[in-house]
Amino acid sequence: MANWLQHLWTYLLDNYSEYHLYMHFSFYIMISTQIVFFVPFAIIDYFRLFQKYRIQKSKYPSKAKYFSAAKLYLLNLFLQWVSFIGITKALNNWNAFKYIGIRSNPIAPSFQEMIIQLSIFLILDDLWFYFYHRVFHEIPYLYIKFHKIHHQFYAPFALSSTALHPVELLMQGVGFFIGPLIFKPHLITIWLWFIVRQAIGYNDHTGYELPWNPLDRLYPLIGSSKFHDLHHEKNIGNYASVFPVIDKIFGTEYQ
Repeated sequence: MANWLQHLWTYLLDNYSEYHLYMHFSFYIMISTQIVFFVPFAIIDYFRLFQKYRIQKSKYPSKAKYFSAAKLYLLNLFLQWVSFIGITKALNNWNAFKYIGIRSNPIAPSFQEMIIQLSIFLILDDLWFYFYHRVFHEIPYLYIKFHKIHHQFYAPFALSSTALHPVELLMQGVGFFIGPLIFKPHLITIWLWFIVRQAIGYNDHTGYELPWNPLDRLYPLIGSSKFHDLHHEKNIGNYASVFPVIDKIFGTEYQ
């Protein structure tokens, strides 16, 4: 793995500016991951495929729900573009990721380094996610103002994963960057972190428990789509996104 990864990284360094690698490529990787997840599941929903694996059997997203989710998704996508490219471009190609310590040295990170750092990032991110998410539920003002808009999707579908109030998107961004701010990882690790974190977030919201889905098979080590689906259906408990053990420890697990 290290050999081909090093060749790829060397090619990218030789052919693209540092600013484009940090800001543009990161944005494109984020968008690509989102599309890879929500488009196939939108097709599955539209044609009512794999009905026996639907978690809430009779509850499919309506066109109105899809339209509502799409509006929120596009709003947040625009805000992410502004953050990654718009503002940094206006500031003379300011390299925001490099500024916070993310590295782009010529030697690609090792597989072991990436696995260790991603594991720590997941733990830190999910602890943050659990506590801010629980607070948003337990303080009525915060729930009504910022979180209720996401819970209009009581039977979640993939696109609803990023159908959030911008303030909540910001809160999730804080969790995403806690680990990188501490460990100053390589840019390749950040790219992989974008893919991994979004894959888990979208999996939480698919609305399907597919037998060949490796993430669902790892439950209760990793939160399955059913774990988070229950949170949307009942609107209580299961506040963690990745590790159900966090809910178990704090007495908020719902089964």
